[in-house]
Amino acid sequence: MYLNAIGTALPERRYTKSECWDAFAASQWFERLDARSRLIAKHVLTRNNGIEARRLSVASLEDVFTIDAAVIRVGRSSMRSVQKMLNGKTGALVATCVGVDALFDLAARRSAPWPDDLREMLEAALFALPEADRALFER
Repeated sequence: MYLNAIGTALPERRYTKSECWDAFAASQWFERLDARSRLIAKHVLTRNNGIEARRLSVASLEDVFTIDAAVIRVGRSSMRSVQKMLNGKTGALVATCVGVDALFDLAARRSAPWPDDLREMLEAALFALPEADRALFER
């Protein structure tokens, strides 16, 4: 077997770390975050991690995705959440995700009920899906 060529395909547009941070900081998504979450996002996007630029297949950083998330069910020891990813510029649906998380007692090796304070937080975050979104997540 002989190797004839090695090729790489990179998106044409290159965005620096600071361009990515500036676009995210100016986004509607950023406005929805609390102060601690904003600080974490800034740390992730601007720290010295060896990534100086990102190549993305978007014409502008406005096209980068917006993610809407909601907790739709809280059970005794589990919760169900949904996420909807949209094109940040056009609002077109790009992807959906359903997640089920459970509290697990490692020592007992089984699920455990939510502590009251955590249950209160989860129940406060419950969201009734609009009819149009329900079809995206119920299969």
